[in-house]
Amino acid sequence: MIDRDKFKEKSFFNPYLKTVAFEIRFPSMVRVIDNFSEFQENINEIYPNYAEGFPIMRFPEKIELPETIRSYIFSNENNKTEIRLHLNSIALLTHTYLGFNDFKNKVCFVIDNFFSCFKKISTILRIGLRYTNKIDLSEEIEASVEKIIEYFQPLFNIDLLHSNKTLTHDIKIKKKISDTETITYMSKIQFDNDRNIFYNKLDFDAYNSNKFTKDQYEEKFMSLHEKEKSEFIDICKDKFLNEMKITE
Repeated sequence: MIDRDKFKEKSFFNPYLKTVAFEIRFPSMVRVIDNFSEFQENINEIYPNYAEGFPIMRFPEKIELPETIRSYIFSNENNKTEIRLHLNSIALLTHTYLGFNDFKNKVCFVIDNFFSCFKKISTILRIGLRYTNKIDLSEEIEASVEKIIEYFQPLFNIDLLHSNKTLTHDIKIKKKISDTETITYMSKIQFDNDRNIFYNKLDFDAYNSNKFTKDQYEEKFMSLHEKEKSEFIDICKDKFLNEMKITE
């Protein structure tokens, strides 16, 4: 019998994580550019690559916006980790997850530098943390279903998948995990034509939309991480946990 509490406390040796993202949202700042150069200088050694984009974003109607709303993207040398700065949010996204402590250090470096440059921001409106796993299954749907049964507690009627005509299967569950925190599970089974295999994309997306001060972000970040990991482990069966292993 696996000690599940131990899995919740330790890092995984062989995680299936493909993307991890952390985001905070704050009151919209049309003049975010004012302190832009200082922020870029502070992070440039680690995130030297720079690009601009034009995201589609929603803002309160009362805010007068310029015709072009830019987003600023800073990435590391191999473009596997990036910062996305918008008028009402900043996010850190990585495709090379090396464990939670490493990711937390990256987040704190970026967010602490951000707040030191943008001192007028004192309130956080929302904080979010998302883990995206990609688990290869099998070339055949029947074998893929059997693997899902071995790996996870069923989130849906598994019998619906026992058909060679099945191409994709999506499920989404949203629930409260505290008075201010919400988590969404998103499980998607589909076929990768390039690799000729079914895979399970398993998302855990949690957020806290309760307004709080900027000095509380790390505490709220840790709370989301702990609850998401607990929810993830609760749906995993022993076979899957044994494959991921834990570091000592």
